Amino acid sequence: MSVIVYSGSPNIPHIPGGMVPNTSTTYTKDTLVDLTFGSAYISESTSSSTTHTIFGIMTDKTVTTAASSPVNLDVVPLGYGPQHLYIVDCTNNTAANQLYARQALTNSSTIANTSSDTTGNTGVFVPIAQVGAATDKKLLGYFLGPLGTN
Repeated sequence: MSVIVYSGSPNIPHIPGGMVPNTSTTYTKDTLVDLTFGSAYISESTSSSTTHTIFGIMTDKTVTTAASSPVNLDVVPLGYGPQHLYIVDCTNNTAANQLYARQALTNSSTIANTSSDTTGNTGVFVPIAQVGAATDKKLLGYFLGPLGTN
């Protein structure tokens, strides 16, 4: 499961070893992380993540950290809006009626794709095309950022 840059984002600067986790957890390459504002702390994105908290994609190898001995992790900040496209894994088979409906996350590596539009700031991803067969469970689309960054 992963989030993969499709287009637009290679110009976004990579932050090597610049993000520090604030909990004991395993971070997996190509998954989303949230930023704790006011600090350099990151945490795995969840179904509660919002357009205001999702920060970037973990690009480091899979690493397990301990709160008592945090390590620096490599993160690429997300590009927001339709000029920055991503291929994301999905919870369900994909369908045409899911396109252009805002989707929430299931977890740090998966979109909870449905045919219903997710209103509010947990609707973080807008799919614009299916990738492969419906059973491949992949969508192409863009992330919504905080107001004014799309």
